[in-house]
Amino acid sequence: MTAVRAARRGDADAAATLILEPGGLRDIVEDRTAALRIARAAFVARGTALSHERAVVAVEDGNDDVVGFVASFLGEDWRALRVRTGLVMLRSAGLRHGRALIVGGREQERAGLPIPREAVYVMSLAVAPGRRGCGIGGMLLSRVVEQAVGAGARVVVLDTAPTNVDAIRFYERHGFAVVGHGRTPRDPRWATVRLERRL
Repeated sequence: MTAVRAARRGDADAAATLILEPGGLRDIVEDRTAALRIARAAFVARGTALSHERAVVAVEDGNDDVVGFVASFLGEDWRALRVRTGLVMLRSAGLRHGRALIVGGREQERAGLPIPREAVYVMSLAVAPGRRGCGIGGMLLSRVVEQAVGAGARVVVLDTAPTNVDAIRFYERHGFAVVGHGRTPRDPRWATVRLERRL
């Protein structure tokens, strides 16, 4: 049996592994150890877009093993979260990976669409590879929608890669629709498709 609960700082190792699943950070920082360190720092820190403060995890009942993760926030909070997230990630990246983080992060942001202020934005959603297809992603999305309604948001939005057909189908099955594509990036790794679910 799987349950959904608020994330805790102690979930950091499992959450960091899941944050790398959808790509993004993993595409920017190719050194897996460094990418895990950066993801962990962003999860543990307060005030980041990936912080445990705004994350929900799916756990196996009985043993509390984290098998799913989602982080979301109100669009109006993005400006402050963006700065704090960047600082925390850069500090944990160190000199060796800092430049790649800055360049890749800028490219990713340039290629994406703006985050609407009135929306709840799903920054990251991932399920452990061995647990996919068991309804965990749907449980996590349901929690995000529930929180969005409680916050008075009118829409939940997210971005994914246009090549990630399985993810797009998954989101469409859960009431999301493709509403646009990101700006044409210089590097095809940063291409995005925007999906939204009206509330």
